[in-house]
Formats: sequence, C-alpha cells, structure tokens
Amino acid sequence: MHFYTALALLLSGMIGVSLGLMGGGGSILALPVLVYVAHVDPRQAVAMSLAIVGSTSLMAGLMHHRGGTSTAASGRSSGSPACRALSPARASRTWFRRTSSCCRSAF
Repeated sequence: MHFYTALALLLSGMIGVSLGLMGGGGSILALPVLVYVAHVDPRQAVAMSLAIVGSTSLMAGLMHHRGGTSTAASGRSSGSPACRALSPARASRTWFRRTSSCCRSAF
C-alpha cells in the first residue's frame, strides 16, 4: 500500500469519527483529503465528497428512522426544499457559463 493511500484512509477514518461526534461538516473535511492526499482531480473530488456525505446522511437518516427518533415527514420537510433548489441552481450555472463565454468573445 502506498504511503498516500494509507494516509488518505487514516484521515478518512478521522473524518468519519468527527462526523459521528459533531454530526456534520463531512464535505468540507473530505475534499482536501481527496485533492491533496489522494491526488484526485478537484472536479471529481467535489462529486466524490458529495456522494460520500450524501450516502452517510442517508444511512444515518435510515438508522434514526429505524430507531424511532425520526419520521418520514421530518425527512421530507428537510429534503424537499433542497431538491427544489437543485433545478434553479443547475439552470443558473448554465446561464452563467453562457454569459461568461459571450463576455469573453466580446473582448
């Protein structure tokens, strides 16, 4: 095993422990480990960190639901606004990309 792979695994374990203790902040902690230690391309690292944190959140939510400390209604009330905000965010990204390319070609 390479040194950087072992270091990335160790730091990932520490991120997992901090997520368990604090309950959040995984993406902001995972991204530097993926980019600087595991040498992942930054664009891929963003997607990977979102997948890591999303799957961790999903599993935590399922465990809370199973334990009776959370309901499906509370999950829908917090997840629904996030899903509704996704479409306008993607549309604005496309608009900014087109606008910036038009501005560059004008000069």
